[in-house]
Amino acid sequence: MKILFALHQFFPHHYTGTERLVLNLSKQLQKNGHQVTVLTYGICETDNYRSEDDFLIKEYTFEGVPVISIRHVDILGDVSFSIFDPRMEKILHSILQDNPVDIIHVCHPMRTGTIIEVARKHKIPVVLTLTDFWLMCPRGIASTPQGDLCEGSCDGDICITECCGPALAKKIHARFVDATSLFSKVNCVVFPTVFLKDMFSKKMFSGQS
Repeated sequence: MKILFALHQFFPHHYTGTERLVLNLSKQLQKNGHQVTVLTYGICETDNYRSEDDFLIKEYTFEGVPVISIRHVDILGDVSFSIFDPRMEKILHSILQDNPVDIIHVCHPMRTGTIIEVARKHKIPVVLTLTDFWLMCPRGIASTPQGDLCEGSCDGDICITECCGPALAKKIHARFVDATSLFSKVNCVVFPTVFLKDMFSKKMFSGQS
């Protein structure tokens, strides 16, 4: 089976939990005879990229795992906030054409979430593993400024009043619309803990609180 992992950042410049999860999964799947590629976003890199329209792209290998790294030529301020970016569809379509896969496993939709939209057009099934709170919390921590656990976003209203301010109201509400739609566009959602599953299933949207 040919498997594409997608996440927001990867080794060698980034090496925290999600990156280690993807690296370990990739190595184990290789041992089991599968072909694995990692798609990531080069948020702090510029070396050895080649230009492709308004994007930069490079291929490299890390500990035996093939990696495709992309980034905007000019990275916009909302690249780590927005879930989907239509401007990325063309380059992601080209990547899937050149590297056909049987399944896509998104382990973090930040910066690479558009691959879910493109996968649907290619009729490629998508597994989504949620490793943190980023989809339900623009700050990624599900914590109030006072350090308390956020008890629910109310479709972004609490994000606006407690954390982000009214200036971002339109963007926050649009983000929650995208977050809601994302779950209908994947074939399977995996939660590593019961607590994380509970937070998403009961507290992310006002109708589920």
